[in-house]
Amino acid sequence: MNYTGLNKYLDHLQKEFDAEDREAPYEWKVCGTLTFPFFITPGRAQRKLERWLAKIRRPIEPQFLNWCAVFDYDRWSGGTAIHLLAGGSAVEFNPQWNDSWKEMGGADARFEGYRPGTFFRYVSQKAISGHHFKVSMEFCGWGLNEVE
Repeated sequence: MNYTGLNKYLDHLQKEFDAEDREAPYEWKVCGTLTFPFFITPGRAQRKLERWLAKIRRPIEPQFLNWCAVFDYDRWSGGTAIHLLAGGSAVEFNPQWNDSWKEMGGADARFEGYRPGTFFRYVSQKAISGHHFKVSMEFCGWGLNEVE
């Protein structure tokens, strides 16, 4: 999806998440951004994220890990960034996640506690026209949903 499509979709998600937080909260706990070096393809970045999420999910099963990730691919430089929002009723932040998050990318990394309303605003501000975006998410065990 392009920059304009991303911003429209992020607005839609923010409204949906705000409504869900009032009725059936996803209980967001953390958000982060990870920038990969140019030689890591978007597909490889996604596989790395899936493995990292599996490690987070293991100790809380059978409870659900809710997450939403925005993949930002710069076709000119070949760089990929992931913006992640994650949480769940059984999820408790573990400081080791921060270390493994940074190790996963090998480049710039940011990981912090979630503050309501900030994630999609941050992603929208960091998005650059001309990049390609994909939004991937999994909520309450409904399976992977991807929008390009």
